[in-house]
Amino acid sequence: MSKHSLCYEKIIKSDPVRSENGQMISFMDSMFLQLDINGKNVKGTFEWMPSKSKYITGTLKGKIEENLIKAIYTYQTSEGLMQQEERYIKLEEDSAYFRVGGKMRLKDGVYVYTNDQDNMQFGAAIPLKYCGL
Repeated sequence: MSKHSLCYEKIIKSDPVRSENGQMISFMDSMFLQLDINGKNVKGTFEWMPSKSKYITGTLKGKIEENLIKAIYTYQTSEGLMQQEERYIKLEEDSAYFRVGGKMRLKDGVYVYTNDQDNMQFGAAIPLKYCGL
């Protein structure tokens, strides 16, 4: 069983635009995913910093099989409440992809997917980066 760490980061910047008051503004969203994999066990963190809403950071804990992670993401909402959601993350050679879409329901305090796992769709690539410590 191998033990290793992986890091992924994506930064999206908009071109500057002039706001209604004449000020030049631009938007920047960023995502950072850090994973510690020990055999089939996975722990990590995911930070999402959208430019137009609140910063979200939390922990991931789950299992990996055939480059697909099934984890529980625990984070604090902008209202200060702790929330847990099921997350699927597909790993490829140089990118990670989060599952997108699909209905979720609350089960035992965790939001879980209700639809078929064979038809999962994944979002945009989050590129692999060096885990500088």
